[in-house]
Amino acid sequence: MVRESQAAVFLRDGKALDVFGPGRHTLSTLNLPLVGRLVGTLFGGNTPFHAEVVFVSTRLITDVKWGTRSPVPMRDAELGLVRVRAFGSSSLRVTDPGLFVNTLVAQRSRFTTEDIVEFLKDAIIARLADVLGENMKSIFDLAALYDEISAAAKARTKVDFEKLGLELVDFYINAVTPPEEVQKKIDERAGMAALGDTEEAQRRLYALNDTTDRDTLGADGSPSWASFEDFQQSVCRADWYRPAGQRVVIDTATGDWAAMSAISRFDDYAYNLHTGVDRRYRGRQLAQAVKVLALRYARDELHVAAVRTHHNSRNLPMIAIDRKLGYVQTPGTWLLEKTLS
Repeated sequence: MVRESQAAVFLRDGKALDVFGPGRHTLSTLNLPLVGRLVGTLFGGNTPFHAEVVFVSTRLITDVKWGTRSPVPMRDAELGLVRVRAFGSSSLRVTDPGLFVNTLVAQRSRFTTEDIVEFLKDAIIARLADVLGENMKSIFDLAALYDEISAAAKARTKVDFEKLGLELVDFYINAVTPPEEVQKKIDERAGMAALGDTEEAQRRLYALNDTTDRDTLGADGSPSWASFEDFQQSVCRADWYRPAGQRVVIDTATGDWAAMSAISRFDDYAYNLHTGVDRRYRGRQLAQAVKVLALRYARDELHVAAVRTHHNSRNLPMIAIDRKLGYVQTPGTWLLEKTLS
């Protein structure tokens, strides 16, 4: 009996001979033609023989975590040779049970998802260095290129998996982590302080703040500041304002300011005041990337033990990112409204 989302692979001498789909099957030389030819010559098809049946799940296996075992070397246009680690998630399924069993399972009594992950790690290490080299000139461009790198890595790794009878359905790179000394250089460049905190830089910051704030899910679209001068007075000249705490992502190809996350210290904690991504750059995981930069700044430069933030309840994508990064909801005040008839 073969259940739904299963395939039964018939083995003889460690080799897959036939594959059966869902349903009830009676094994005989009529539905095992390959076996029939093997035993027919010697035994007239009547002598019993030892064989094995391997059941293979064909369901989609989701949220398969992967990570490089050791740092992967990549050539950086500014820093020379840099070794990075990467991790992410994927989903996959067996599409050719016969090929899968012949290449991976035949000599083993049990083969699990964890075993597949090991093959995934090996394939990524073999391909990631080439993918990074082809899609990224410098690790300073990393935050804006996650989608492109993920797509390229998936295309390369997908071919390796097809040779094993597997389909790589989804493939995501959640983070590419450089050595600590390189990360510090990235953090230094990500802040407004590195740009000089000039009026021109403040105007760019104002424009990005204004457009992303009004474009926030659940916002009514009204501006938070009447003008740049109002923003400069109420934000850039405020006691809490820290240029280095204005973490920004800049598209090096166009010079456009793509994303930002503002953070500062209040008493014994830091507050993540606003995180926004220009609509043209959404879908590239920039919000998560720039939030991580802000959290690192809070830990390493502000020396606080906790970071707080707030959200419009309709801004579910940003709330999901914060939960993924470890934020937890704390007791607070809810705004309630009743319509009177």
